[in-house]
Amino acid sequence: MRIAERAVGGQAYKVEPDHYRGRRAYTVDVRKARRVVQVDVDARNGKILNMERHSRRGPVTQHPRAYHHR
Repeated sequence: MRIAERAVGGQAYKVEPDHYRGRRAYTVDVRKARRVVQVDVDARNGKILNMERHSRRGPVTQHPRAYHHR
């Protein structure tokens, strides 16, 4: 949760085990302003695999990323 919070700059409120492109991952929902950002975090090494912003109407944009948290 902390990795996703730092990447987005918001407050995490939901975490679920998941898979992303064949990798074990966690999907973390983070609130920032009036939006939700769904962050996929690699379960093994903590890298951000994908981030997707959502508004009240659904997905807004998708930001694939692959960088390591610090």
